[in-house]
Parts: sequence; structure tokens; C-alpha cells
Amino acid sequence: MATGTVGIYIGTENIDVVHLGGTFQRPRLLNFVRTPIPAQSAWRAKIRAEESSAPGLATAAGAGAKQQVLDQEIIAELRKALQKANIATNKVYAAASPESIVIRYFQMPTIPPHERKLAVSFEAKKYLPFKLEDLITDFQVVVRRADPTIMRIMFFGIKKNSMNTYLSLLQGANIVPLCLEPAPLSVVRLVRQTGQLQPNQVAAILSVEKDTATISIAGETLLYLSRNVSIMTTYDTSATEPSGELLEALINETRVSVDYYRRRFLGEPSVSKVILFGQGVNAKRIEEMSTTLELPVELGDPFKRITGNMKDIPLTAASAIGLALRPLEKRQGESNLLPAESRRELSGVLKPVGVSLGTAAALLAACYFFTMFDLSSREQKINTLRSQETAIKSAAPGTPLADLQTIQSRQQAQLRFVRGITEATKDRTTLLAEITTLLPPEAWVRYLVMEDTLTILNNENLNFERKKLLRLAGGSYAQNQAKEFEGINGFLASLRENRYFQAVFTGFNLDAVQRSLYEEEEITEFRLTCSSNPEDAKSDSSLTMPGGGWRR
Repeated sequence: MATGTVGIYIGTENIDVVHLGGTFQRPRLLNFVRTPIPAQSAWRAKIRAEESSAPGLATAAGAGAKQQVLDQEIIAELRKALQKANIATNKVYAAASPESIVIRYFQMPTIPPHERKLAVSFEAKKYLPFKLEDLITDFQVVVRRADPTIMRIMFFGIKKNSMNTYLSLLQGANIVPLCLEPAPLSVVRLVRQTGQLQPNQVAAILSVEKDTATISIAGETLLYLSRNVSIMTTYDTSATEPSGELLEALINETRVSVDYYRRRFLGEPSVSKVILFGQGVNAKRIEEMSTTLELPVELGDPFKRITGNMKDIPLTAASAIGLALRPLEKRQGESNLLPAESRRELSGVLKPVGVSLGTAAALLAACYFFTMFDLSSREQKINTLRSQETAIKSAAPGTPLADLQTIQSRQQAQLRFVRGITEATKDRTTLLAEITTLLPPEAWVRYLVMEDTLTILNNENLNFERKKLLRLAGGSYAQNQAKEFEGINGFLASLRENRYFQAVFTGFNLDAVQRSLYEEEEITEFRLTCSSNPEDAKSDSSLTMPGGGWRR
């Protein structure tokens, strides 16, 4: 059995299983299986998030007992599809029907990553047709270099009961989902891979099935809106091509969507073309669509850069193909609607080894560097102090007041100096404990360095300057780059607001963040600095770690 990546798209009419190998730019089709969903109207009514344009579908669902029978039938179809596709793994990437997903796009002023979750959720409430508490949500943020003051937000939600339905089906078929992705994102990924959607270009992407269609207006990295068009099937149910009624409704709804985009998203690139994925749409219909919309219409080509046997694979498999491309592209911050408890845990090697070795290295490093405080220099300073003891003996009776004040000032300076040395050993355990508490659950410390220097500025009055510097490097793994970045920024913010760290440090800086591979898993490595002098935190950004580490 060949290895590779497996995408399962549970749509409104079919279940598509796509098995890909190769790379994102040169993928290879290993297998494709399509199986129809039993009792499609009941299934769609069960998972629908919002009311459809098709009358009568909302009441198509049967009673609870019938739904249980339907679930078992779908589970049986899933098992047969996986067996027929000869899939060697039960870990797959899954996508949900557009009819079960709420998709909203909006903009906000750019705010720090650790503050975004709450702010985005609050803003999203303005655009949702139901309570946020009834949804499982995720979002993606795009900040353009040309306009860094604005966050472009793609917000996704699925009703909790719909999520439970998907999870029940997948678990019943012994499938472990690595993600649950909105299907429109899968199609956008596909046209990005084929080159039909170029940077700075926006297109209306139409995914057409037998009696349903999805309109997505998207750029290369942004999904602005997604709408569903459905009709009641009033013709031969064995037909595989869309009806004239559906195509007519699709053209009208596409025109409305493009006009809405033009009015609503001023400043964004205009819609330059229409990309159509669908079987049986003849040239006359395409010409009619182009004339009505006043836009060029081109057929989607999901197989443009895929090798392998594509015979008899329908164009409507675009969602499943785009889904299977997800791990090959390895794009950062991809949406995942799975609830936190259902997401794949860290592998047995990554989390235990990464954390245990990282923690051990951090503690050893801490112990070493906490005790290496230029001891020879301090010993010399203490000896200098001892050699000057004769200057601070008790004053003789009759000593002038000015001399007494000088002696007092000298003794106070010596006391401050001695306290400055002894303070070098204080608060270390507390700081380590606070780091352990504040560190996000998906992150670990790999290396920790603390420098504590005390410099005499004036030997006469023992004026000195003390500087403390803490450099910390670690990693984070959550199978979601956005969550990893959010956790790292939140960790730095927590250090900045922590009273123990505030008592020691005034400067807090995130020096570097980079993506790397660990045991074939993508992780985020980070390095940050805390300093008693903010300028010191920026003066030296190099940090050598055991076994390699940062290279800049």
C-alpha cells in the first residue's frame, strides 16, 4: 500500500476519497473513490447551518430513529470507500459540506496576536445569524505588508450538533481526522495550486453538483464570501448533471454575489473572472453566464498539475483534491474546525522527548548560568573592599561632623555594594517556577540563559551598575501555526505582566520566530529576551544552543 495524504470530503451528495502522493507542485494521484450519500435530502437538512434557497429542504429530515439509520448507512459507505481506495492509514484530512459551514469575512485594526481571539469573537457576533455559543469556530488572519494596520479576518463556524454528526460518522468508520476544513477553502487551495488563481487576483469560483452549488469569491489567500444555491430535484434522480433550473439560479446568485463584493469590499481587487467546476455545463451555458456576469468564464482544471490515472474522475472532485493537497502545501495557519479535544495529540516522540529533554536542558542551563556570575571579578571587588576596611573604622571622639558624614556615606555605599552581590542569588527559583506556570501547554523550553553582571562605576564611593538579562529559547507544536504564534506572543505578554518579572526586568522582546521540522512534524521555534535594560535586549540577538539551534 502506497503512503501519501488522504482527503475525505463529505459533501451534500457524495463522499469523495482522494489519495495523493508526491509534492504540492507535482502531486501524484494514487486513488480516487466516490460513493453517493444515502437519503441526501435528510442528510442535508441534518447538517445545514443556514436556511437554503431551496424551499422544502428544511423539513426534509426524518425522525430520530431514521437519522440513526441514515448515520449507519453513511458509516458503511465510508468504510467501503476506504477499503476500495486501499488506504493504509486511518489518519485523514476531512472537509465539511459548505452547507454546514458559516463563513464570514471582515476587517479589524491590527492588534497583538495574544489579544485576537477575544477581539475577533466579539467582532464576529455582529455578522452571525445565531449565538456564538452554539458554534465551534476558527479564524485565519491575513496582514499584508503593504497595509500592516489592517487585519483581514476569515471567520468560520459550524454548529455543535453538526460537528458531532461529522465526528460520529468518522469515528464510526474508525477514521481519525487531522482536521475538519470548510470545503470552499479546499477549492481555493486547488486553484492556487493549478495557477488559475494568481497573486493579487480575485475570482468567483463556482462548484456545481447535481442540485447544489457553491459560490466562493476568493483571492489567493483570502475567502471573502461563500454562498450556497440549492433546488429541489424535480427531474430524473439518477441524473449526474446539473439541471437548467439550478444553472439559472446559479447565474443570478453569482451576479448578486459579485455586485455585493464590489460594493462591500472597496479597495480590494475586482473580480476578474469566473472559474467553474461542474459536469455537463455546455458551451452555450458558459457563454450565457459570461455575458450575464460580464466576466470571462473558464472551466476549472483540477488535474492540470497532477500525474496519474485521472480517467473517469469528475470535475466535481475538486473539493476532495484540494483537501488532499493541504499537507503537501504546508501553508501556515490553515483553518481547522475540529474542537480542541478532538485534534490529534502530539506524537509519542515529539511531546515526551521534546518536552523532557527540553526541560532538562533548560534546568541544567539555568543552574549553570545562574551560578556563573563572573566570580573572579567579584572576588577581586570583595578583596578591594576588605583592603579598604581601615577607612571605615569607628570615628574617634571629636571627629568633625563633615568627616562623620563622609564615613556614614562610605559605609552606606559598601552596604549597597554587598547587598548588590547577595541579591544575585535571589528570585531565581521564583522566576523558573513562573516560567513553568505561564508557558502554554503546547510549548516547551529548550534552553535558558541568565546573565547577571554588576559593574563598579566609581571605586571611591563604590557606585555600581547592575544588569540582568534572561534569554529563553523553545518550541511550540499545535498542528496550527496561528495557534502556536498566538501562544508564543501570549507567553511573552504574560511575562511582561507578571509581577515577579516586572520586579527584575523592564525590557521584553521576541527576538525570533521560525518554522522547522522535528521528527517530520512542523513546529514553531522561538527565542525571547527579558532585560533590566531594554537596550541590552536588542544588543545581542545571538544565542548558541546545544545540538545546533539558531542560525542567523
